Amino acid sequence: MQNAHGSERSPRAEIPPILSRLISYIGNLLQRAPNEKWVTAITYIPTMQGWLYLAVILDLYSRMVVGWSMSGNCDEKLVEHALDQALARRCPQAGLLHHSDRGSQYTSQAYQACLERSGIQPSMSRKGRCPG
Repeated sequence: MQNAHGSERSPRAEIPPILSRLISYIGNLLQRAPNEKWVTAITYIPTMQGWLYLAVILDLYSRMVVGWSMSGNCDEKLVEHALDQALARRCPQAGLLHHSDRGSQYTSQAYQACLERSGIQPSMSRKGRCPG
């Protein structure tokens, strides 16, 4: 069979494994409704008084910030306040997936207890795996 340019068209190629994994990964991120999966991260902002830490929780369906917190300290209270805000604003049902890195703030007993009390399923990146 010939294509529009008159040359032979090659048989349909298989999807390379890396592309197949990427498609699967993206498909897993896509959601059908709000409050199915939240992702969270901490960043730091330089100020004249020192570092300001910002913890943010995003809903993967709406891509909206559902909770956030700022502090001069990068500790478990920073992420707990962001989670408290997200829970108060969204009132998710049990079973929500909460994805984070393996930072000490997210792995702390206090934060994990907050997730458990709220019926939230924790999910964490594998060790040494950056999402960029």
